[in-house]
Amino acid sequence: MSKDKFDACAIEINDSFQGKIKATNSFENSAKGFKTFQSWYQRFLKKEGMLLTFTLEATGVYYENLAWFLHLKRQTVHIVLPYKAKHYHKSLHFYF
Repeated sequence: MSKDKFDACAIEINDSFQGKIKATNSFENSAKGFKTFQSWYQRFLKKEGMLLTFTLEATGVYYENLAWFLHLKRQTVHIVLPYKAKHYHKSLHFYF
């Protein structure tokens, strides 16, 4: 997350907890960018009952508006510190 834009990565995790990158994209960090992001992520909801969660890195205050946008859309949002996300990812031995 930055003042002007944010990067997104859609990862599908199977029953064996193996992840596969489905797509990546960048969006404006603005109300317009959030709506574009919503259209983008909704295309990944192919299966009924599919769990969709969002993990945002806490970078200053830049993530807050997106977190509120997703929360108001009743999405599950996780906020993590960047170094914790990196180390957690390494601990799971995911290789994307």
